Amino acid sequence: MPDTSLPSMRIIYFSNQSPEVVNAVIEGLEALGQHVLLLVTTPGTRARPSTEYQRTVANVRRDLDILVTSHMSRLASMLRPLEPDLIFTTGFTWKLPPELLTLPRLGSVNAHPSLLPRYRGPNPLFWQFMCATRFAAGAARAPWLA
Repeated sequence: MPDTSLPSMRIIYFSNQSPEVVNAVIEGLEALGQHVLLLVTTPGTRARPSTEYQRTVANVRRDLDILVTSHMSRLASMLRPLEPDLIFTTGFTWKLPPELLTLPRLGSVNAHPSLLPRYRGPNPLFWQFMCATRFAAGAARAPWLA
């Protein structure tokens, strides 16, 4: 049986999802031997403000550092000293600028719960279910991680 263990990586996690999702993702990453350095969340954009970050800050593990920001252009210089191997995002409101995407040694990964690009944006699973779309193996057109 091949070894499927991952090398330990230093990860900065970006999410604006519920604390239940954020905690589950962090626990899952740590169960795989990964080190989550920081959680970055946001009060959202002016067009789509959110208060979910307040619940996340109140309910995430106390030993995890959290950064709440609306200033994407400032993040690369702020996060560079952490020397991340990877940025991992789930449900983050802002588009990350190129200088932030290329900051980590191994790059950045965005996990999305639905088929892209058709069901991008807010509430992607709702629209996928509403349209009765089924997932198909290999449906994504983006390169796969090996």
